[in-house]
Amino acid sequence: MSGTKVEEFLNPKSMPTPAAAGAIVALISGAFFKNFGLSVAFCSIALSFLVGLMVFQSNEFKLDKTSKLTKVILYVINSLIIFAMATGTTSVMAEEIIEQNRPYFYDWTQRNQALPFNELENASNEKYEIRVELLPQESTSLKSWLEGKGILTKNYHTVIQVVSKQDNQPATFNEAKIIFPKNDFDHDRVNLNSEQLSEGISVNAWRGFPIEAEIVDNSGETIRLFKFIDPKKLQE
Repeated sequence: MSGTKVEEFLNPKSMPTPAAAGAIVALISGAFFKNFGLSVAFCSIALSFLVGLMVFQSNEFKLDKTSKLTKVILYVINSLIIFAMATGTTSVMAEEIIEQNRPYFYDWTQRNQALPFNELENASNEKYEIRVELLPQESTSLKSWLEGKGILTKNYHTVIQVVSKQDNQPATFNEAKIIFPKNDFDHDRVNLNSEQLSEGISVNAWRGFPIEAEIVDNSGETIRLFKFIDPKKLQE
């Protein structure tokens, strides 16, 4: 090891390799999961060891000086690194946060502007309802002071779920569609499966907004739920 040069480890060609391979594995695993329902974990580990075979094309592996045991160990380590990168990429990409837009021209003199679905604030279903949770956010003392004085517009981090009224637990259903007002959100329609919605949708908002949830339950019945979400009231 004393004769090994740092340049053998740090070069512009090899450094991006694990990240690029991890991203490829994450995207392919996601495609198999979305279209065929294959386990993301299984696909990721299998593809990582498949992509990891490229180390045998390196000049070092082609030399007879490298023992077979060393080659196997380096192959396993390289494949596990790719798997770790793919897992991290999947986790980051899966945790999508929907942001509420801030308009260029906002009439701040109208404190209570009318929004769609406002009259349906309390509308729900006999079996299901939309539950909103306000999560605590870390903030510096200066930022909190500026928000308290109205100099900065405060952002609220909310998590939205569809729950069963019977046990107040996340509902199970075949598919769901969450509809946001177009004027407030770039992504006005989000399609989710039961597992995704049971974990909750993260929404960063700076003012109240209405949402509509259209779900298809296990019996095939289509149910529409409405709720007006006011983050400021949730904080009180």
